[in-house]
Amino acid sequence: MRLNLPAIVPLARPGARTPYQATLGGYTGSPDSLATMIRAVRDGEADPVVRQWAVETIRGVTPRDYLSERAAIFYRLCREIRYTLDPAHTEQIAHPRVTLEQRSGDCDDMAVFNQAANEALQAAADLAAQLCAAGCAAEFVIVTLEKPRSADPFTHVFLRAQHPTTGEWLVFDAVAGPWTPEMLRAVRVWRSQPV
Repeated sequence: MRLNLPAIVPLARPGARTPYQATLGGYTGSPDSLATMIRAVRDGEADPVVRQWAVETIRGVTPRDYLSERAAIFYRLCREIRYTLDPAHTEQIAHPRVTLEQRSGDCDDMAVFNQAANEALQAAADLAAQLCAAGCAAEFVIVTLEKPRSADPFTHVFLRAQHPTTGEWLVFDAVAGPWTPEMLRAVRVWRSQPV
């Protein structure tokens, strides 16, 4: 059930939400990763196990306090999902349910799971509708923390979302955690992709 780049092919009938399998050929780097991450979020948000995890997580949060819901999901993710690198020489992106079942993943797996869990809640749709005028959005941000050495220098990805009232971007990086300010100061190149 892991997404293994480059080309991704559904395993079931067209239109069905399914895990993916890998085929060989043509991986072009971070653009492929971002596109695959967004597809994984869409699949994960519809997964009943991911939704159940999200519902359990926000059970104690005041209803309609969407920022606190997002924070609760992020903090539980940080506590329960262990940062684990992909196999050597392989870029993999896990379906959110796989990340949850294995309780591990790297930066892209954690960012995908975080956003999928948020979008699994009906409240996420309400939030998007209510805050659209305020410009509230979520993005995957890919960065390199060293001097770029290749045409595709990106080595890290995280999720960021706009604060519902101030519009300020909030970083949800389960890998950097409390060292997020230092990580952000070390960024040399970055690009964002709306989720």
